[in-house]
Amino acid sequence: MAIDPELVERAIQQISKRRANYDYFFKRLDSPEWVAPLANRGLFADPPQLEVTDEGVRALAWPPSEFLERVAAKDPDTVVDVALGIETDNERVHENLVGIAKRVPLSSGRPLIAKELEWLRRRKHLYFSLPGAIVELAAKLAKEGEPQFAIDFVRELFRPPARDEGDEADPLAPIYDLKSDKISQWLYATLIDQAVEDLVHTAPSELINYLVSLVDEAALISYPRESERGEDYSQVWRPRLDSDERSDRNIFQASVTALRNAVKEARRAGIVSDELLLDQLLRGRSRVLRRVAALALASEPAPERNENVARILVDREAFFAAEPSYEYRRLMSRQFGYLDGADQRTILSWIEEGPDLNKVLESRAQRGESMTPSESARYSAVWRIRRLHLMGDQLPEEWKRRHLALVDEFGPAEFITSFEITMSFGVKSPADAETLVGLSDDEILGLLQSFEGHVDRWNEPSPEGLARELNRLAEMDPDRVSRFAPQLSRLRPIYAQWALIGITSGLREGRQVAWRSLVPLLASVAQMDVDRDEDARGDDDYGRWGWVKKEVAGVLEEGFQREESAVPLDLRFQCWDVLAKLCEDSDPTPEYEARYGGSNMDPVTLSLNTTRGRALRAVVSYALWVSRLVEANAKAGNGPTGFRLMPEVRDVLARHLDVTVEPSQAIRAVYGQRFPWILLVDEDWASAAAPVIFPTNGDASPLKDVAWTAYLLYCQPYNSCFRALRQQYETAVDRASHDYGDSSWIGGGPATSAKKLGEHLVAFYLRGLLDLRDEGGLLDRFFANALPETRKWAIEFLGRVLRDADDLQAETVAKAQAFWEWRKERLQHERPQHRDTEAAAISWWASSSRLEQEWRLSQIEFVLSLGVSPEPEFVTLAALADVAEQYPLRAVRALRTYLERIKEGWSIYAGRNEIRQILSRALEVKDPDAAEAARDTAHWLGSLGFVEFRDLIRNP
Repeated sequence: MAIDPELVERAIQQISKRRANYDYFFKRLDSPEWVAPLANRGLFADPPQLEVTDEGVRALAWPPSEFLERVAAKDPDTVVDVALGIETDNERVHENLVGIAKRVPLSSGRPLIAKELEWLRRRKHLYFSLPGAIVELAAKLAKEGEPQFAIDFVRELFRPPARDEGDEADPLAPIYDLKSDKISQWLYATLIDQAVEDLVHTAPSELINYLVSLVDEAALISYPRESERGEDYSQVWRPRLDSDERSDRNIFQASVTALRNAVKEARRAGIVSDELLLDQLLRGRSRVLRRVAALALASEPAPERNENVARILVDREAFFAAEPSYEYRRLMSRQFGYLDGADQRTILSWIEEGPDLNKVLESRAQRGESMTPSESARYSAVWRIRRLHLMGDQLPEEWKRRHLALVDEFGPAEFITSFEITMSFGVKSPADAETLVGLSDDEILGLLQSFEGHVDRWNEPSPEGLARELNRLAEMDPDRVSRFAPQLSRLRPIYAQWALIGITSGLREGRQVAWRSLVPLLASVAQMDVDRDEDARGDDDYGRWGWVKKEVAGVLEEGFQREESAVPLDLRFQCWDVLAKLCEDSDPTPEYEARYGGSNMDPVTLSLNTTRGRALRAVVSYALWVSRLVEANAKAGNGPTGFRLMPEVRDVLARHLDVTVEPSQAIRAVYGQRFPWILLVDEDWASAAAPVIFPTNGDASPLKDVAWTAYLLYCQPYNSCFRALRQQYETAVDRASHDYGDSSWIGGGPATSAKKLGEHLVAFYLRGLLDLRDEGGLLDRFFANALPETRKWAIEFLGRVLRDADDLQAETVAKAQAFWEWRKERLQHERPQHRDTEAAAISWWASSSRLEQEWRLSQIEFVLSLGVSPEPEFVTLAALADVAEQYPLRAVRALRTYLERIKEGWSIYAGRNEIRQILSRALEVKDPDAAEAARDTAHWLGSLGFVEFRDLIRNP
């Protein structure tokens, strides 16, 4: 029944009088017949927007959208039509729109679902409860036969952050800081577990495929240099996948846990075969995926086919690992006896072969150690005993006797791997964070002051344990903890230290901080006498104020970088006073750098672990903060800009460039790592200071190359930096075959500095700043001077850009092709050992869909004609599979040439899917030559033992 127009008018008049009427009307309204009349009067046309201010983030609930969600199921088409016209960035309104999509039939809601997915892709951060609603919508989509649509929502919600070249995370332990840009760390782990529970029965294959790609993506972000060979260090940060004991809630850990749960449930419910599960898991590169596969097959129910178990156990690399993963060992102990005879004999032949003693001797020699013949014999015996122990009663009788004989002579031995040993000491708390939430501020401070703890009892509550719970509270509610923070200066330093760490984490999550209360604590700590603190410290003193100073610099740096909950501008000079004091702190001393630098910590890492280093980093963030908030007004009024607007920054930066004042490599590294941002604030000053920051003369000072190495390793190739540092680049290309220093840089090392130089130069070429025709120019000299591996890296880098970048212009692609043609012409005149290394990188170019297929195939053929095997194998085979449909005969011939060069079993086995695809396409086309070449290659593969291709050549 249509609503009387007069009734609509009276209602609108009433709700226009005051807000209470408006809210009451929409909250009580439950008839869909009102939707169209109200929409015609524009009542759904002006939703509230998201409000982001200095006070925080605010999203108002909107009664009209709540009404639409409430009546959506009663008139789906009308409600969806109105909802499609609502435009806002208010998450609470979008939660209602997602609620509408959940309540209406898929046939009606599809346009709205597509619109919400597109909005989610554009959204950088979600603050409220919308993420949970999105997971529920994904569950509905999968249940209603749209599994890929469901995965699209899940993928956007759980997408990892992109890590650029300037990321400061410690590459040896990036697992601890890989967090989502879109939702909080805690919510990420909670919701991805919920997504697995909701989707595993309705979209099992799609879910597992997605989680495999997520794990690989997290590995690539966390370990960009190691991930190509599959290394993810998972045995360090997750020794046992069946336990969550060592699992924190970051993206990598959460994705591995989610995949583990999905695979285990899929096997338990019998909804995905073991063969398909292994195909999905082994398609990824990360080693943790093989561990998940081993864990799954070692669990109930028993594997469907023993061939599946062999795919994991008959793995030479896993078997010979110094510390085979717990999952591999467990599967071996349960399933060895069920392998067929050939697979058992293969594994036993590896035991017969024994460890690579030459490698062991070489490793010991590097440590100045040696091995006597008896020690070598014992080492080999223990190596065999440990592996035979895994198989136990499943061994053939002869091997059981050999095992017992070894045990009798050398004693029993089992695997107890170093990463699986954990200890807990002194980190228990008298109250957890959830308890602290329920206490008043005075009660929390009273507990911190009165609690003595047990300094001499193992595993008892301690001040450190209580401090860690305060840290959790500060991360969850930094606003509250920052309000009583000034009083922490009168307590043990460990409480202020962990509170500041938590507040910094809360800032990263977009939470609010009471800066006016927090800054007095920061000022108090900055003024403390650390030398007196060090002298007075006893065994029962938890922490030092010197340690707290580093966190003071860290929380300020984070606050200057935030747009949500940024430091208020009127606190500028109070914050500067704090930074100025920290910049004169004695940490690091020359003795400290001599002891802890070098191979232990490179200069950039030292800067992150010392007070003065972190303070200088915060100074640069302070300059950007002032520039962002003040300089626009200064420019409008023709006032001073750059460091003339903030002379305090200029003076500090100039002072610490004076080697008589500042001899620290850690501090000099900050100038290199932060140079692009210094240049952004004041180009004139930075350009003038560049010869001091990055000296190009023959000075042998330890500071000479520190800043340049830090710049190359951590900074992207900005055009403005190239203009300011042209002389430094000129000097660097002439030293491309040399190290930039003797420190062991966690960011890559001296050899990687040269590789990064190549990346910079290639990027500048693509942007038109360098010309291939410039004989004796930067590119020409770089490739003349650089080592073969460095040159290969530059070629590979450009190939990756062509393959992975989303927004390349046709002109850029043409320039890239011209670059390769330039290198190809010169390669033909190079010595083979230099030529071959560089030419092998062509596989990345051949995998780019932006290049014409014929050109891609021609380059592979050219490189093969040089006698070179493009690397890596999986990229080369994928590229050949891609061009095989259009050029089947040439693709098969290139494949055959390639496989004859890399015919190790594992390479062909790993690429079997791509090989099958190439051969199948050649057999499908009406080209007898292509078909004959494919059959011949399949027969040849069969002669090598790869009989899985025989079905391609069976007679009909």
